[in-house]
Amino acid sequence: MKAYYNLLSNELVLISSTKITTLNLNNEDMEIIDPDNYLRIECEKPKNNLIKVNGEKVYVQFFTLKVPKLKKSKKPIKKNISGLKLIKIFNNPYISKYKLKGKNFNIGIIDGGAVFKHYEFSNGNRVKYTQNKITDDHATHVAGTFAAYGYNLNAKGVAIEANIYSYYFGNYLNSLKSLASKNINSVNNSYGYVEGWDYGNYYYGVTYEYYIENYQKGPIYSYSFGKYLTETREIDSIANQYKNFVMCFAAGNDGTDGYNFGNWYIQNQNGNWITMDPTKYPPPLNDNQQDNIGTLACAKNIITVGATNDFGLTPTDFSSSGPTDDLRIKPDIMANGDYVFSTINRGYKSYGTMSGTSMACPFATGSCLLIQQFIQEQLKYFPVSATTKACLIHGAINKTINGKYGYGLINMINTLKFLEDVLLNKSYLYNDILSDNEIKYTFNSPTLTVTLCWNDIAGQPSSDEPEKNDKSIVNQLGLYVENNGKYYYPYRLETKNGNAVQKKSDNFDSSLLVNYDNVQKIMIENLNGISNIYVKSIKFSNSQTFSLCISPSF
Repeated sequence: MKAYYNLLSNELVLISSTKITTLNLNNEDMEIIDPDNYLRIECEKPKNNLIKVNGEKVYVQFFTLKVPKLKKSKKPIKKNISGLKLIKIFNNPYISKYKLKGKNFNIGIIDGGAVFKHYEFSNGNRVKYTQNKITDDHATHVAGTFAAYGYNLNAKGVAIEANIYSYYFGNYLNSLKSLASKNINSVNNSYGYVEGWDYGNYYYGVTYEYYIENYQKGPIYSYSFGKYLTETREIDSIANQYKNFVMCFAAGNDGTDGYNFGNWYIQNQNGNWITMDPTKYPPPLNDNQQDNIGTLACAKNIITVGATNDFGLTPTDFSSSGPTDDLRIKPDIMANGDYVFSTINRGYKSYGTMSGTSMACPFATGSCLLIQQFIQEQLKYFPVSATTKACLIHGAINKTINGKYGYGLINMINTLKFLEDVLLNKSYLYNDILSDNEIKYTFNSPTLTVTLCWNDIAGQPSSDEPEKNDKSIVNQLGLYVENNGKYYYPYRLETKNGNAVQKKSDNFDSSLLVNYDNVQKIMIENLNGISNIYVKSIKFSNSQTFSLCISPSF
């Protein structure tokens, strides 16, 4: 028996190997109308972390998880079809040529409730499993973006014949493991911990005790933003345990959160809220005054997705931005998250519009499934997650590369053209193992784009102190290119607020290798003759598998 209580939603979740028939909460018996192995109810907080289920004592695990806040639409509804056009899914010639619809592939979703068995999923009754019975608008909307068939063309999703497996986020780590063990191909995670400001003037960034000790030393800000913490490490461990399993995470919607006016509130170490007078105690910095990407979204071996508007490459004001504290480029990729039209749970043919990085993330999740389908059906193997991630980033449109844009906007025409060129031996997709000094590749083209990605070993959690920037990378690989005596190095971030720069030198300079990010990309124009591409060991134990994309620039 497992029991969880969400301190934000006041929901108790019970998961049992046998049917739950009786529940005693705070010395009061509660009636169970429909006994089942899964129970989710709104109730008061259990006292002393203890309840009785079927007459047995059960300890409750408290947690604070949320579906990221949604931006309410006051503008005319813009259709999801513009989101498909933005990432080049709509009228994509490669999708029709290779029949990329996600058929016989499986997408998982972990969210705040179950996906409703909507009309858009009725072709083949594609909602194959729901962990709980309570359907949810948010979950259904997200699922529509990655898998709606398109009976209503404006709500058409990315992988229109994929099967859907719906899980609850109460114990998201167990849900991830369960989905991975069932051979789910990719999973959407549009949720995160509450960090920084939220729900009015409530501050979740640090404890009251930390604030009182430190507020006179300088501005207070949330230590968890951009941090590689225990939960982040656990997600990376799952990626290494299940090497083909692609996890897409929403970057978060903390771009505009902050203090408004009047008293503000902060929790002490016992979880009680303390009222703070701003004339005596200055409120902490607004979330948009610092890097504000969520802790879970900082994992190395996932795909973190930020939100653009549906007209182009401009990030929305609410989209959380990186980079991580150790200067890894996050988010990885961008997609439309602005006024997305999709399925909801109000009726069999109901639709609605929502905004958030929650809405951007499923564009990436569905795109990853199409990449997996192409590689399995055309290249005749199933890709590890680092390969899928590398292909998605390889084709991205780059306005700039930084902690706001990541590597740019998803472009599935570029990505699928690259994969077709691999099929035709015009471009190359390598899955290799580095166990010695370096591996050399060659390519003859006047333009060159190279993307390196690997699933890194789970790192050590960073210090809780805000100013600490402990590196999370364990196995350090370096990418570089040599052409006619000139050396080119990956895009690198040198400051949190600056744009990534791509450096070059007349002689090889090891200090220009990127030793802190497990995604590296080089884009070069005006080359002459053969380019030598190197993947070099900087520091690692034993050996490291990696994926490498090489092609002319798009």
